[in-house]
Amino acid sequence: MKLRIVLFFSLVISVFIIVNGTNEAFANNAGSGPGYTGSPADGQNCTHCHTGTATTVAGWITSNIPGSGYTPGTTYTITATATLNGINEFGFEISPQNISGNYMGTIVVTNSNETQITGAKYITHKTAGTAGTNSKTWTFNWIAPPSGSGPVTFYGAFNCSNNNNMSSGDIIKLSTLSVTELAPAGVDCGIFSIVTPVAAACDSIITPVVKLGNYGTTTLDSVNINYFIDANTPSTFTWIGSLATSSFTNVTLPPVIASAAGSHTFTATTSSPNGGSDIVTSNDTRVSSFNLVFAGSALPFSEGFESTTFPPVGWVRNNPDGLTSWARVTTAHSSGVASAKLDNYNYSSIGARDELVTPAIDLTTDANPSLSWEVAYRLYTNPASASPQSDTLTVYISTDCQQTWIQIYKKYGVPLTTITPAYSTAAFTPTAAQWRLETVSLLPYQTSSKAYIKFVNTTDFENNLYLDDIYINGPAAVNDPLSAFISAALYPNPCLTGGQAASDKITIDYQLKENEKVSIDIFDVDGKILKSVQPEEKTSGKYSEEISVNDFPAGIYFARLTAGTSVVTRKFVVTK
Repeated sequence: MKLRIVLFFSLVISVFIIVNGTNEAFANNAGSGPGYTGSPADGQNCTHCHTGTATTVAGWITSNIPGSGYTPGTTYTITATATLNGINEFGFEISPQNISGNYMGTIVVTNSNETQITGAKYITHKTAGTAGTNSKTWTFNWIAPPSGSGPVTFYGAFNCSNNNNMSSGDIIKLSTLSVTELAPAGVDCGIFSIVTPVAAACDSIITPVVKLGNYGTTTLDSVNINYFIDANTPSTFTWIGSLATSSFTNVTLPPVIASAAGSHTFTATTSSPNGGSDIVTSNDTRVSSFNLVFAGSALPFSEGFESTTFPPVGWVRNNPDGLTSWARVTTAHSSGVASAKLDNYNYSSIGARDELVTPAIDLTTDANPSLSWEVAYRLYTNPASASPQSDTLTVYISTDCQQTWIQIYKKYGVPLTTITPAYSTAAFTPTAAQWRLETVSLLPYQTSSKAYIKFVNTTDFENNLYLDDIYINGPAAVNDPLSAFISAALYPNPCLTGGQAASDKITIDYQLKENEKVSIDIFDVDGKILKSVQPEEKTSGKYSEEISVNDFPAGIYFARLTAGTSVVTRKFVVTK
């Protein structure tokens, strides 16, 4: 049986907020979920739910790390103290991170009754570790990272609960502790990180960027940076400048060439700092992996997870916490024999994100590309309860080789569910009738020849989420090669010669090969359905449907005509 105790944040024993999007605010009395320290990498804290703003305080995180810096591999004691008169319930979350947001060192729980590790790189309270009169103190150990790791900041978010059973009045505090690495006497430098290439590259000519660090006590004036792809002959670039102790700088290297599409490694290493030897060589080298893509897959693009290989060839599965993640299952499917599942029912790492990323896709091969997929989901918690929970499905697109991502879809709560009633305490396995087709227009990104789509599940320990039949085509295409349609046309249509835009209504003319259940959906460029004609059984023959668009703002829209398993989408423009 699945056990969970979930209460609203401001109850006496519920002392830390777990935020899962702008309108989702949930709480767990057993400690916070990962990712809410307020660090630049986390990008959020509990004020997403609570009124007011978080204020920064000094000194709530302390340690026995010397002022001169930590010694790599040494164990230190970290102390977190929340203090506020009149408060007797407190909560916290802390994570040690570097300037890139990476988890640094190792957190070790020393009081298992009061603290616990969550989401692999965070420490938080337990229910037994929340009570205190005017203040509360927690301690834990931290094993310093290896040589060359550089500065580390402990980011902490604290809640001082007023127990008013509402989301107002609780006081949120943010505090940090920054420590440096003990600089060895002499010259010591290395590659702190590889900025690019990482994850993906979209051109055979690659301009690498590395972050160079000075870990020694001597100012760095020059160093050779040797770099290469795979096992190719290294190139050497001599950096000349002035880099003080515990400082970092990005260095752009001359281009290198990757001759073949596919998986590669990029290696960068330092040598001859200040014309001499390096007293610590373990931090000299960094390696990154990336996938080189010369051309995106032409449309139509489809994935039904029928192959036993998972993730599918060319796809990437990102599982930051190393725990539960996307997996192929044959127990549920919209079509075929398999689907992709995220087991939120048994995934208690609340707030963890798991990603499925497509290969690069060439959207230029169709004038009006669109993304569709089948989803199945059910809640565990009654959405009408005082503290509703929900897992979240978010979809992103990248048109700059995964440097940045744009959100194109997000659902959680009842809108994400595909079955009535919307919740059940049993693990959800959908039947064939418990799936829903989702569609998002990709028209704004049609000029991208190497677009990536990313499906992200953010868990809230609720219930299982499934994906199937992912499909990218143009609105003028028919999904099913054995189409039920003999013809389908929309008027007025500006895409036709001499065509015009619509102002008050559109007309859809179509002819069916055989008897089918027919429905029509009208949606905007964001994929939001604005009007629908409910499914109706129709015999073979010709039909004409008029739909009012008089209340539509000027813009681009799409009409999706569905007959059985066949789908036709047509674009139209409304002018005012």
